[in-house]
Amino acid sequence: MPITYLEVPEGIRMDGKHKLVGAIYAALHEAYPYPYDVRIFLREWRPDSVSQDGQLGSEPVRPVFMMHVPEGANIDAKRKMLRKINDAIVEASCRSS
Repeated sequence: MPITYLEVPEGIRMDGKHKLVGAIYAALHEAYPYPYDVRIFLREWRPDSVSQDGQLGSEPVRPVFMMHVPEGANIDAKRKMLRKINDAIVEASCRSS
């Protein structure tokens, strides 16, 4: 069962969140075709809640994505999956607020 955590800046609209988790799910399911138990945890952060080099709010919050996935997926499938996930995160981040 793939489990993912996506930390993003606050402000992604609900329709953007739906599109984002749908794209992440599709990419994960293509590389790891497990039935019905892919979990995506999405957490939003305000700029004053994130520190860069010990300074709160010193830079815009950049997305962080962590995955816990089973071993054994083909390397090309993993590369394709990560490319699709990255594209979905970029699109959602550009359309926030």
